[in-house]
Amino acid sequence: MRIKRTKQPSGSVVGYVSDKFNLYVLMESKGTVDLYSFEAESFREMMSTSIPSTVNIHSEPCIDDDCIYIPTDHGSILSLDKFSGEVLATLNLGSMVVISNLFQTKREIITLCGLPLSGKYRKELDKQCISVNDKTSGKKLAQSQIMTGEAFGVSVDDQIYVLNHGWLYQYDLNCELRNKIGLRYNRLYPPIVTDNFIVCASRIGALHIFNKSDLTSHGRMFVERNSSPPIHTGNNILHWFAKDSWKTREDKNDRGGLHRIDLNNLEWHELSKFCGEIETHPVVCDDKIFVGNTKGLILSPVDGDYLQVSDAPMQKICVVGNNLFVASQDKLYQIEVNSD
Repeated sequence: MRIKRTKQPSGSVVGYVSDKFNLYVLMESKGTVDLYSFEAESFREMMSTSIPSTVNIHSEPCIDDDCIYIPTDHGSILSLDKFSGEVLATLNLGSMVVISNLFQTKREIITLCGLPLSGKYRKELDKQCISVNDKTSGKKLAQSQIMTGEAFGVSVDDQIYVLNHGWLYQYDLNCELRNKIGLRYNRLYPPIVTDNFIVCASRIGALHIFNKSDLTSHGRMFVERNSSPPIHTGNNILHWFAKDSWKTREDKNDRGGLHRIDLNNLEWHELSKFCGEIETHPVVCDDKIFVGNTKGLILSPVDGDYLQVSDAPMQKICVVGNNLFVASQDKLYQIEVNSD
């Protein structure tokens, strides 16, 4: 690995997403948010535009062949042409506010929303529902029943899965409830969808695995206290960065390990150890797993490779082709994975 190029943003980086070729970056400066696109290989700026609304920086946009969809703080989602930055449509959520990342099918945008807005400034978010909107017209196509309690995340494939206050909800894409399963554990990551299973993972290292076909229980596992959400790397295999012990965040010598979890056989083993608490969600690039830690390192634990990127905290790692992109407090880095 090596740092290939570095950019000094004109504002604070508040989010970024990618397609197969380009990186799209949201930057905040003087109370406004601008959208920039960069060609992934050359890191050349291709487009910039100002977003004509207050952006919800806590929910991740999504992107398709033509548009980038950006949630706002005012009950709407903007559809922008990803080449020109022109606003093509506004997806109206009514009195609701986006509280999850955005998901998409070929024709719809799917999100978890908090409702209602109980006042002009105060958001009442202990009630949620799923909203499905048409990408082109912005029209609301479906809305689920109301769920109460703390929501832990959403995942979407041909069904919609929601973790909410000790329950796993399964909806179809028309927001019809198909199943509801009580869970033993709380403080959960968003559900993980694999080829054959739905996995609910808690921050204490417990996993409850359900068969994807009918949500019957496939089994439970207890790995170790973890530092990041598990990542599905194919063939019903998860990789999980777990902590070695119950040490506190202040312990400078805290160690962790990368674990491989086979959901088919309900088996796991540790692949490697490393120092420093995990800062970013793991990603896969060039068939290798990468993660950033609190020491400003990007690690490839299986290979034992690492790169000192920054002394400041890092945001998520984004993959475009064979390049990694990551932002620190005041810089945006392009990292070449194969630098031999």
